[in-house]
Amino acid sequence: SGEFKAESTIHFRWGAMGHIKVTDRDLFKALDLLFDKIETKVTKEKGKIQDH
Repeated sequence: SGEFKAESTIHFRWGAMGHIKVTDRDLFKALDLLFDKIETKVTKEKGKIQDH
């Protein structure tokens, strides 16, 4: 199909988990997208913990 797939599963020490998948025709763009989504997910999860 000509697209690269990048995936990551994150396990947080407080029990939460996140699975992120991205696809792009450019490998480096796919990795950039993946890292951006990981950063967003980590920030969101940290916010949930700090609010409690």
